[in-house]
Amino acid sequence: MNQPQLRATDDERNQVLAVLNQALTNGQLDFAEFDERTKVVTQAKYRHELLEPLTDLLPDPASVISAEIVRRPDAQLATSAQTIAPTTSGDQFSFSLMGGSEKRGAWTIASSHTSITVMGGNIIDLTKATFAGRDITIHAWSIMGGIDIIVPEDVRIKCDGIAVMGGFEVRDDRQVTIVLNELPANSPTLRVTGLALMGGVTVKRVPR
Repeated sequence: MNQPQLRATDDERNQVLAVLNQALTNGQLDFAEFDERTKVVTQAKYRHELLEPLTDLLPDPASVISAEIVRRPDAQLATSAQTIAPTTSGDQFSFSLMGGSEKRGAWTIASSHTSITVMGGNIIDLTKATFAGRDITIHAWSIMGGIDIIVPEDVRIKCDGIAVMGGFEVRDDRQVTIVLNELPANSPTLRVTGLALMGGVTVKRVPR
């Protein structure tokens, strides 16, 4: 008797997307291949469908989705008003192609998050988000599009992306009262890096 096919979970899809992100960074995939494979992963219904995009990247693709996923602990640490819950889970990826992607409300951002937009727009709102670690890195890739990252004023920001006929910038909302350079060294830290090619990446500080 054949065993029933197991349906894929969001955590398993995120794990596979993280591997594809790394493959793009390492030069194993070009952007067209990356785009094609991410579509397969996001549309996958069953676990075996998640393996095909990894067959030429890993010796044992099944190990990616069979690894134990560490759940968020009940006890949470907080610095200032920012919620930090150490975990290896969390959202690692956002993508838009001639459209839009939004991360808002209560969600967990992974310690490393890759956001890509091609002729579209992404919004990453961290005002109610939980950080998977004290230090978070967003790899922002904006190609003829825009990525807006909304950050509470009590989070330190390091922005070192590259702009080619585009822009990388940090802005303060008019109601912000905390000076960025005066935040204590032990504050949670967001680093934004990546590339803006004929596009823009904007980090906006807002009141808590």
